[in-house]
Amino acid sequence: MQEIWTRIEFWLKANAPQVLDTLNPGASESQIKAVEDTLLIQFPDDVKSSYRIHNGQSGYDCYDYGLINRREFLPLERIQDNGKFGKNF
Repeated sequence: MQEIWTRIEFWLKANAPQVLDTLNPGASESQIKAVEDTLLIQFPDDVKSSYRIHNGQSGYDCYDYGLINRREFLPLERIQDNGKFGKNF
């Protein structure tokens, strides 16, 4: 997963530095486990690996800075909050 993120970051640096600036530092194992426990799910290993590298985005602007198809890469906290209220994420 690190190699994939390295390639994404390289591309973002050259083509969309404003999006690169919105990526959060990685999540801890305890943050990942807390979301899994709250939502009664287990993330696939690749998803966990990805969140260890970047825990979503902050400073997101819905039309200019979404990581994928102009959509926000949700931080774990937002996934957990959305899941608690039964919202789609």
